[in-house]
Amino acid sequence: TVKALVETLKRYGAMEYTTVVSASASQPAPMLYIAPYAGTAMGEEWMYQGRDVLIVYDDLSKQAAAYRGIVRSTRRHSTSEGAGFLRDRGTIRVLVEA
Repeated sequence: TVKALVETLKRYGAMEYTTVVSASASQPAPMLYIAPYAGTAMGEEWMYQGRDVLIVYDDLSKQAAAYRGIVRSTRRHSTSEGAGFLRDRGTIRVLVEA
């Protein structure tokens, strides 16, 4: 569990330089969808500041399912089996299902 992971990081003093971004399966679809992007954005900022960064993704299948749910609810079209594409202001974001 995330709680056990955080406890282990605390025990070894790693939480002093660690940020955990988590969205459990019980969270609403928008939270599941945005969590990996939020974590990546934070990591990129620290990387640009010259800090060391490691990003670990666990299971992105819930994020992919959340994306499909958002697509259905907004009536946008997913363009291919197994991958979702969202076009927003000229930028294409690609979500690949594991």
